[in-house]
Formats: sequence, C-alpha cells, structure tokens
Amino acid sequence: MKRKAPFGIGIPTILTVLLVLCLTVFAALAAASARAEYALSQTGAQTVQDYYAADAKAQVLYAQFVSSGQVELDTTLAVNENQALHLHLRRAADGTVETLAWETIPAGTAATNTPDTTLPVWTGE
Repeated sequence: MKRKAPFGIGIPTILTVLLVLCLTVFAALAAASARAEYALSQTGAQTVQDYYAADAKAQVLYAQFVSSGQVELDTTLAVNENQALHLHLRRAADGTVETLAWETIPAGTAATNTPDTTLPVWTGE
C-alpha cells in the first residue's frame, strides 16, 4: 500500500516558485538601487572636484589681490553649469583685506547680497 504525503507535491512546488520569484524581484531591486546610488555618488564627487578647482582659482585671485594695489575685487568663477563661486574682496583704509563674499551662487544669476525670497507657488491659472 502506498503512503500518501500529508501535502501534495503541488503545494511545496508552488511555494518554492513563489519564494524564488520574490528573491529574484528583491535582487533586481537591490541591483537597481545600487546603480542609482553609484550614479549619485559619482555626481557628488564631480561636484566637489569642480568646487575645489574653482576655490583654488579664487585663492590665486585672493593672493594676487593682496599683493596688488587694487581697492576692490568683485568676480564670479564658474564651478559647473549649475553653480558659480562669487568672490568679493575690499581693501580697507589701513591696508587689510576684507572678504565680503566667498560663496556659491546659482549659475547665471547676478551676485547680490539679498536672498531670493520669492516662492514658485502655483496660482491656479
């Protein structure tokens, strides 16, 4: 006489297929997430590298300004297509150099000391 298993062969097979399918989906999601994180880290590394290259140029300009007899220097150096480095130096009456601005600003904007306070709010039109 044949012994009958408490579960049929179909139920363990279906559970195994579902488990393998779930693990495959999770592996694909993990790979996609890792790829996105890698791209983000590359973009961040390039941004930092661009900033420090522009900062090195600004330090050279600062050294030239200190050694020259200029009274004021107001310039903007491109960091990348989205950012610029604004440098504003002034020589005081006693000969010391004041750093009025050494900051990143959005590229293509005029360097002002007033922040943008407008909000891009949809007006319903």
